[in-house]
Amino acid sequence: MKWFSQIDITNYCHINNCVYCSRFERHIPENKRYYMPIEQIEQAIKACASWLNPVGIIGGEPQLHPNFTEICKLLLKYNPRSKYGLWTSINPKTSKYKNCIEDTFGFIAFNEHNNNQLETCKHQPLTLSSIDMIENNELRKEFQEQCYFRLKWCGTINPNGAFHCEIAGAIAYLFNIKGWDIKDRWWENDWHTQQPICDLCGGCVPQERQLICNKKQKISLSFLEGLIGHDCELGDYELIQEPYTIEYLKSHCVEKPGAYRGDRGEVEENTININWNKYEN
Repeated sequence: MKWFSQIDITNYCHINNCVYCSRFERHIPENKRYYMPIEQIEQAIKACASWLNPVGIIGGEPQLHPNFTEICKLLLKYNPRSKYGLWTSINPKTSKYKNCIEDTFGFIAFNEHNNNQLETCKHQPLTLSSIDMIENNELRKEFQEQCYFRLKWCGTINPNGAFHCEIAGAIAYLFNIKGWDIKDRWWENDWHTQQPICDLCGGCVPQERQLICNKKQKISLSFLEGLIGHDCELGDYELIQEPYTIEYLKSHCVEKPGAYRGDRGEVEENTININWNKYEN
């Protein structure tokens, strides 16, 4: 099972300009910003009742939700503190919700977004769509099957429904794609029904990760067309139109797409195992 099951309670964020953000914050137009209603948050909590691993509360920045205190009380109504994690960029130790956070969350992922991170951390270019960057359909499907984020990170629930991957959920919200019904054991749905979203994502593509201090974001045509077609913000970008060669993809399978905290020396395992003999001839 995956690490956590996430609930995206808001996509408002106090930063908004991180390149390759897994929630695509810099691309969200104002009319797509949301605070998840308490009723839907309760529905999401109930839908995770059979989930054996912890449940995460994430954003955007979850502490910006105007009903954050009420949400914390609601979480504890259904499960003990050990069941929950909080993903935040506002220091929990100095937050106005400090006591509430300590009482509610057994795990806290605090991402400072400080200057040291800008110079040392590298992110996977999620906006280079796999359908554009990998010409061979069979190879692309293999990479999607073995995608680190799909296998190891978190499924999520947002206002559009439930999704097998938190990145897929963010793309779906941005591009108005409906997810699975929010009900118990939603994660047992066949992820292949959401595979078209993976075609738009660069998470599975072996490629050079990018320093986040470089604010010019690499975007391929399919993702750019999606942004334009849904009136999303574009930001500063470079259009990449040439797909990667087999040689390039093979050489970059050593990259660790999930190891985005280089400032901490974090290392994630590699999930890619390809029989390259099928594709090199």
